[in-house]
Amino acid sequence: MIVASLLLIVVAVALLIIGLADGSDGYLVGSIVASLLASVALVLGGRQYAARRALEHPVAGPSGPGPGFAAGAVRRLRRAGLV
Repeated sequence: MIVASLLLIVVAVALLIIGLADGSDGYLVGSIVASLLASVALVLGGRQYAARRALEHPVAGPSGPGPGFAAGAVRRLRRAGLV
């Protein structure tokens, strides 16, 4: 999807240049439509990438950090002289 977005951006730029050189409203409208489609493709591609990455690299469960987290925090506080 991200590659499709890049291709649509190239198409949009080409249509914009042709539309400005020709003075044709159709090409300018086509450029706007291609830009909108590129943005939609980019968002969808980004969401797909994020979902794929979340499946490959899961984070800590709903219980939060493991039990060693509290012990480490207490050690750091003791070293700092706060406890």
